[in-house]
Amino acid sequence: MQRISIECRNVNDLYSRLLGVAARYGEKQDSRNGAVMALPGMLSVLVTQPHERVLFDEERNANPTFHLLEALWMLGGKDDVAFVAKYNSNMKTFSDDGVRFNAAYGHRWRNHFGVDQLLVVIDKLRANPLDRQVVLSMWDPTDDLTNLSTLDRPCNLLIVFRIEHGKLNMMTTNRSNDIVFGLAGANAVHLTVLQEFVARAVGVGVGCWNHCSANAHIYERHWDLMKNVKPYSAWLPYVGSQPLLTKEESYLDFLADCEDMCAGQADDFRTDFFFGTVSPMITAWDKWRRDEDKAGALYDLSCIEANDWRIASTRWLKRKSK
Repeated sequence: MQRISIECRNVNDLYSRLLGVAARYGEKQDSRNGAVMALPGMLSVLVTQPHERVLFDEERNANPTFHLLEALWMLGGKDDVAFVAKYNSNMKTFSDDGVRFNAAYGHRWRNHFGVDQLLVVIDKLRANPLDRQVVLSMWDPTDDLTNLSTLDRPCNLLIVFRIEHGKLNMMTTNRSNDIVFGLAGANAVHLTVLQEFVARAVGVGVGCWNHCSANAHIYERHWDLMKNVKPYSAWLPYVGSQPLLTKEESYLDFLADCEDMCAGQADDFRTDFFFGTVSPMITAWDKWRRDEDKAGALYDLSCIEANDWRIASTRWLKRKSK
């Protein structure tokens, strides 16, 4: 079996390389969702700076607000459609009943199996940094392998955490990956947010992210993106970000902020990242979508402390406004 391996710096580097590899080696195939250009064999990706997770490609036009808030919604352990659909209405199509998601990652991490896997992962790594048995599962064979009535099964299956040289490395396994919306889109955000959160909760640095996919592909609606691949050098240098947690902050407070955000709160948070980045991002979205106040939304976005999220959100809103 053929294997494609990519080592890259961050999500912008990853996105550029994936498009180039797909354009060169992709094979046209059919799928239940239409034609795809699939990479042959297995795909293995190593990202050395996973905290550089914001995609800046203008043609791709990724929605930064949706990507970040979905990641925090996952840490909150939720499975409701309503919250994420507020920031991306297309998400409703992935739900069987329009109310909840069967395979919501965060719910699988924290509730589905009757144990809060996220807290157990943190406790195990804090107790034994050399532990090699720290595995977080998303695939449920009692449901996903046998339930023929659902259209919503997890694409990412399990996550392995391991501390090496004072940094938390993370490996994810995946059965099927949409390169554009998935791997180099939403996955690159919510999986690395999970990695950084666990690392900071444990008190170690953020290491590498290794991702292995059995099937990586690009849907036909995105084939044009392969015709004009921008090199990673177009986005150098990366602009830097705000850490999810400081050493003085409690990871339980961060999770409580995730809960409050999912419940509709937009301010009065406990942690700096929510005050400095999440709060102005939510407020800007509400001003733009609810009040049609573009100027007010742009002002709120200018107050975001995280450089990468501020720049990407501002550029995205200006493009949408045109």
